[in-house]
Amino acid sequence: MSKSSSSLIHRYYLILKAHYFFSYASFAAFGPIMNIILRSRGLSDVEISYINLAIPFSVFFTNPLVGFLADHTRRFRLIFNI
Repeated sequence: MSKSSSSLIHRYYLILKAHYFFSYASFAAFGPIMNIILRSRGLSDVEISYINLAIPFSVFFTNPLVGFLADHTRRFRLIFNI
């Protein structure tokens, strides 16, 4: 068995895993204080709840769109670096 076929961690997947880990970790670190920051800027409770509602929906719709664009244009590095 060659060394590359016996490896369980592929470099390409490691980069994607690191990307998702750091993006979710940054949101987990920033998420709890986001409401405090928004309230200090004078937003009402309803406006803050709309912002908190918009974040998951934007992620839900943009991830498949970015994947479609990457597959369609075959420019994976360019699209994923944006």
